[in-house]
Amino acid sequence: MRRHELDKLRRHSIQQLETLVKAAQEVISQKKAAPDELDIAREHACEPDLTAEVVETRKQGAGHTRELRRIYCSAQRCPRCPHGPYWYSIRENKRRRTRAVRFSGAPVFSRELIERIQQQARPPIAVFEIVARPRQGKTPGDGENKD
Repeated sequence: MRRHELDKLRRHSIQQLETLVKAAQEVISQKKAAPDELDIAREHACEPDLTAEVVETRKQGAGHTRELRRIYCSAQRCPRCPHGPYWYSIRENKRRRTRAVRFSGAPVFSRELIERIQQQARPPIAVFEIVARPRQGKTPGDGENKD
């Protein structure tokens, strides 16, 4: 916990802190009983034993990859499996032989929706047209000598 967060907590009375602790314990027990998908995805980034289906891979540069994965929360498979898809950022250091996997979050749009939009996309149409107009105050033939 950050220092400024601890300073905020120190301003509360003991009774307020005890109420906060009870509420936090209730939330923790609820999350342990039925974790939400983002909690499962965060845990999956650190546990290689959990399995995942890689939907898409994008190379971001030397040693850096992003993967879109659907994950399975356990070997028993809950009724909502697979979860996701979620983005994971992967950094590899070949010299040290290490691989760091970090949960990046859920995509804003599903892959299926993006593909459907791309298939239905049409070329843009002109919204306006540029038309040359004569300058104001002058009409064609002004300034010419008339015989």
